[in-house]
Amino acid sequence: MTRPLLAIGLCIYLASTWGCGGGGGGSDPTQAGGINVSDAGQTDTNTGSGQTGDNTQVGSQPTEPPVSQGQFIDSAVTGLRYRSGSDSGVTEIDGGFRCQEGLKVEFAVGGISIGEGDCVSILTPVELVPGAQDETNPIVTNIIRFLQTLDDDGDPANGITITSQVTALAAGRVIDFEQSIEAFEDDGAVQTAIAELTALTSAGARMLVPFRQAQDHMRAALLSLRAGAYNGEIDGDASGTFEATIDAAGNVSDVVVQDTCTDHDSDTGSGSSSSSSSCSSSASTSGSGSVATSGSGQVESSGGFTAEVDVGNDTYVFTGSVDKDGTMSGSWQAEFSGKIGIFEGRRQ
Repeated sequence: MTRPLLAIGLCIYLASTWGCGGGGGGSDPTQAGGINVSDAGQTDTNTGSGQTGDNTQVGSQPTEPPVSQGQFIDSAVTGLRYRSGSDSGVTEIDGGFRCQEGLKVEFAVGGISIGEGDCVSILTPVELVPGAQDETNPIVTNIIRFLQTLDDDGDPANGITITSQVTALAAGRVIDFEQSIEAFEDDGAVQTAIAELTALTSAGARMLVPFRQAQDHMRAALLSLRAGAYNGEIDGDASGTFEATIDAAGNVSDVVVQDTCTDHDSDTGSGSSSSSSSCSSSASTSGSGSVATSGSGQVESSGGFTAEVDVGNDTYVFTGSVDKDGTMSGSWQAEFSGKIGIFEGRRQ
């Protein structure tokens, strides 16, 4: 009977010191599985309020970014899968999609990803390729050939429709768009995918559309996104207003510049006006400055443009960009007087 009593006494003594039972004796009681529990978001016992020590609510969920509406355009593309954060879906008849602000949005046909871009109001295949400026980029060309070829009726001019049958058959497939135009059309995986996927379309099985045809279509779409009537203001060595019209082919016409703050008859040619200048803080757009209505120019599919217009005895050259959202900005320079300035405008 003596040994059991001694064992019990020893256990009581050990319990008062480290605890009785199987533990890694001598280990730091704040360690568990290699994680420092004291720094792992435990409840702050000083507050007793169910908060962590940094006042973060226990169990609270992060706030989702706001959701915006956008359009995917190579013509409007219907039936394209997209995902942005926790939001996903299929593009609507106008190419509409939703995306979470500040996050990327990725597009795909079945399992074939064609790329991702920023959450903005209008996206085209150009914005899916880092560094691309227009439809002539080889990767952009490969993407637009793929999309236009999969159009259900084979006529992308009336919109591009990717059917659910094509999407289903494209599941699990992978296509490499990051290669030359020639390598892409010679790629066996691309040829097989195009043959099998187009066989499910109303227009029937077919080959990739020619690359120049695809580029011409994308170029027309990019230019049409920038078409419209614009007006705005010029500033710098002269100031006033301007108007311009951009048609669907990118032609700039009906340019009207009202320079309200320069007397061109008194230009010195040194980049400044003489003391008889009509520029004043009260000058209006119908004031005594010069008006030009003969200007014209051209917009590129990248949005860059140049236009020239005669103003008084000088020629103003406008160089800048027109964005798809309808904003216009850039700089101007007078060829003869050397005057310079900036301009900004919007589509009406």
